[in-house]
Amino acid sequence: MNVEEDYLDVLQNIEASIVVVHKQHRNLTDADTLACIEGLIRRYTAEARGKAKPVITLNGLANDVNEKVELICEFRLGRVTLEKPPEEMQMIKPLTPDVMVLCLKRIRKSIEFWTKENGRQGYLNYIKEFVK
Repeated sequence: MNVEEDYLDVLQNIEASIVVVHKQHRNLTDADTLACIEGLIRRYTAEARGKAKPVITLNGLANDVNEKVELICEFRLGRVTLEKPPEEMQMIKPLTPDVMVLCLKRIRKSIEFWTKENGRQGYLNYIKEFVK
């Protein structure tokens, strides 16, 4: 399975929600975003294994990112509806928590790479070029 090929739309949905927060808060860092993604990985991993949902405490901008990303994750899992989803998103097949974890891990890998390459906002600056 190639996550980038098989779930490109999910990755784009997640990154679009991150860019929304970055546009509102220019001081958002890759570390804030990474904290959110790691918390969601723990949450959905526990769910996939049938364990209790862990308590994840995020502060400041990491919490803002979490609110947006978690909403899109829950939507892609088929648990919530969006106010006005684009027409092409209305007929999406819900994902499993295992697949969501794979997608979030791919996002984490990208954050780690671009932060290392270009500094504290390297990932955010990279993805905003692709998400309009």
